[in-house]
Amino acid sequence: MLIAKAGADNQTQRAKILAKFALKIIYSQKFTIFLSKYFNDIGATV
Repeated sequence: MLIAKAGADNQTQRAKILAKFALKIIYSQKFTIFLSKYFNDIGATV
């Protein structure tokens, strides 16, 4: 019972870490897209 609970806690921790990691990737991609659009707009006006 105790081992099973420890395993479940481990899974929860792993899931949380993966979720944070996925969010970071998504945000960095959005940020990159935003930056490239921004610089494209500057390039168009200059």
